[in-house]
Amino acid sequence: AHDNSQGLEELNGEERTAVLAGLNQAQKKSRVQVTDLRERKGKVTFKALSDYLYDHLGAEAPHVIHFDGHGFFGKRCDECRRPYREMSTTFCRNPDCNRPRLPENPQGYLVFESDNTELYSADYVSSDEISRLLKDVSRDQESKYGVRLVVASACKTGMSLGSNSVFNGVAQGLIKQGIPAAIAMQYNVTIEAAKDFSERFYRAIGGGRPLASAVKSGQEAIRKYPKQWYRPILYLRWRDNDFGQLFKGSITTSKNPPIQPNTRNRWIKLLRLRFVMAVAIGVSSTSLIVILRLLGLMQSLELSIYDYLLRLRPPTKPVDERLVVIEATHKDLELQRESEIWSNSPSSILDQGLKELLKTLSREEFRPSIIVLDLYRDFDDPLADTFREVNAHSDLDLYAVCAFPYLVDGEKIEVKPPDGETIPSTHVGFSNFEFDHDDVLRRHLIAMPPSPSQECQSQYSLGFIVARRYLEKEIGQKITDDDIWTSNKDLIINGNLFKRIDTFAFGGYQFLDANGVQFLLNYRTPLKKLSDITEEGISFEAARKGIIDPIYFKDKIVLIGRTDPTTIDKFETPYGEASGVTIHAHMISQLIGTALGEESMLWVWPQLGEVSWIFIWGVAGGFLIYFRSGWLKVFFVVFGISTLYATAVATMLLAGGWIPMLPPMLAWILAGLGVGFIYAKLNLTNKH
Repeated sequence: AHDNSQGLEELNGEERTAVLAGLNQAQKKSRVQVTDLRERKGKVTFKALSDYLYDHLGAEAPHVIHFDGHGFFGKRCDECRRPYREMSTTFCRNPDCNRPRLPENPQGYLVFESDNTELYSADYVSSDEISRLLKDVSRDQESKYGVRLVVASACKTGMSLGSNSVFNGVAQGLIKQGIPAAIAMQYNVTIEAAKDFSERFYRAIGGGRPLASAVKSGQEAIRKYPKQWYRPILYLRWRDNDFGQLFKGSITTSKNPPIQPNTRNRWIKLLRLRFVMAVAIGVSSTSLIVILRLLGLMQSLELSIYDYLLRLRPPTKPVDERLVVIEATHKDLELQRESEIWSNSPSSILDQGLKELLKTLSREEFRPSIIVLDLYRDFDDPLADTFREVNAHSDLDLYAVCAFPYLVDGEKIEVKPPDGETIPSTHVGFSNFEFDHDDVLRRHLIAMPPSPSQECQSQYSLGFIVARRYLEKEIGQKITDDDIWTSNKDLIINGNLFKRIDTFAFGGYQFLDANGVQFLLNYRTPLKKLSDITEEGISFEAARKGIIDPIYFKDKIVLIGRTDPTTIDKFETPYGEASGVTIHAHMISQLIGTALGEESMLWVWPQLGEVSWIFIWGVAGGFLIYFRSGWLKVFFVVFGISTLYATAVATMLLAGGWIPMLPPMLAWILAGLGVGFIYAKLNLTNKH
């Protein structure tokens, strides 16, 4: 058939001659019988094909149907049967038609000669119509009868678009309706290539070769034509077509029956190969991720994830009622400067105001258990007598700070401790913090041997000595150094272990400076900000004047420090910026709460455990090779990422554990990409 309106020229019949030539020897040996529908019916119409198939059922039914003509992929009006190549066309444009809506999705058509050339020059028969015909004539036939193979030697008969169905092509529709095998042209094919393919293919089939081998032979015959060899495609129904054997009886000329492949052994070999490939992909992906992690290239991201996990924790106990923070705000300092108590003291808080505050807190009804001065007093202190008076109370302890050398804007700063006669050296702790490379405070340094040349000789942090003194009062016994250190230099107080960071690789940290005694700082999760650790902020001026209810101070730990924005005593934390006195409060709270069994330490897995966790996920990702569907691979990749995320979040929220999340995710994804790459490589190799 031909249709000049669609550019489908009349064919010259050379392919028909080629088919007959290919089957010539097989016909002479009576192994095949060829029927030419044109010779029988005069015209090759769809009705002629239907009549022939219904007239030849059972043992007379053909095994193979060869269509030599034009193919078309697009849309067709069901009323006037007019074809449209444009996929976006919605309505029929024929003025003599009622212009019904065209099918939503395009499909494949075979172009037959028209029964009524006055209405239309060619008959475009859809893949659905052809499939229904072949299914109907095969409905009640025994399996050894009926059409076993359809060769659609026409352009685009193998084309399909994955819209609502992948079976909208001619060949795909035939397979869907139960035809065991179909050969179709995926794109346009030249007349010469179609002719040579048919002759070589049928020569191989007539000689008894398996179907897949015959198709391969036909493809080799047209390799000389540019970009033609890959266009003939073989489609098989797996259950009906093991290894391309379509017919019940063998037509081989060999005296011995063909050797059937051992399906079981083939599957075992395939499974073994996939298993080896899965493990190889997983191990390779994981090894790369582990190496990158050990080199520290993931540390910044892992620390950011750690901060995120901390912030996800609910604020179950944001307030520690044992602590009170007296904040010297900018407003407090301005009020003091305007008052008569102005002094030229170098202290960060004006001395007269601090003196009055300490006298207020020393009164019986106000008296706290411990007063902590987070204020540098590294000068001849005019408040020496006041400090002695405070320390004279047997039920009140006064603590102060010094600082090891540190840099501020390139300048080295060191803070001496207060005079030992005013505040004993045992009541002085260092105020230094241990920052990460991004200047965020995540670790709690409690002990560090001082250098003999330093002014500050305290080996313990301010938070540690304050917490220890408070615990001594709580449990009613002295806590000595011999009582609190294990042989591994871990801290143990009141029977509760504080496992220190003792390795350069700890959680997401790599090349960590683990000197001294330090562990992860377990902040109390705030309602809004870290200063919420106390019930409400108490200003310096309000406390100095004694207008605060004494119950807020009685038998508690009172910390005094500056919180005004002008101070340099501000630091970055996972929860945002916080003042030094607020951070000291959290450190004291962590030590006391853990020692009393009220909370647990933040923990990580040993290095071997973390590497094993990454390897498990990396190797598991390699087993995605068992899934051929791309969408199924994507689903499992997303499922794995979601599972890792949920596991890391649940571990932090429920158990206070920081387990790797990013490295196993990357190993899982990289393994999935490796699987996709191998499949793409194999498909490309098969094409060539």
